[in-house]
Amino acid sequence: MRFTIRARSTLIMIVAILALVFGGCDELLGAQGPDLVSTEHQGKSFSQLKALAQEPSFSSMMRTPEKFKGELVYLSGEISQVISIDEDAYQMTMAITEGEYFWSDNVFLLYSLDRGPRLLEDDMVEIVGIFTGIYEAESVIGKPIQAPKISVIKAQ
Repeated sequence: MRFTIRARSTLIMIVAILALVFGGCDELLGAQGPDLVSTEHQGKSFSQLKALAQEPSFSSMMRTPEKFKGELVYLSGEISQVISIDEDAYQMTMAITEGEYFWSDNVFLLYSLDRGPRLLEDDMVEIVGIFTGIYEAESVIGKPIQAPKISVIKAQ
């Protein structure tokens, strides 16, 4: 069977999309759930954890990530995107800066349902978690993406 160059390109694109959808997502996402909760933070309520946490700004986390690495942080905002990894582990983005018309400054969250309620896009939430560094990825159009990465301990 002979394919034209256009048909061959289309076929290659379809195969690539199918591989991404059915087999390549774990590699693309890093298939990572939240870190284990340290004994120091186990058994504490949300309000107890919040009282111990820092409330860094987006720009301070991005400018000086080494200052916050491994530290307990409190953030609130709007869930922008939710990606299911498995039955109860999620990766999601949360916008933490409220503007006049929309939210901005996304952080990358590693979350599990044993840490709080099921979260959906557009939910307003508060989280307490450990700042683990800067998440780096590439957008669909090839643009680099960087965001603070938080392993959530509790959410409400």
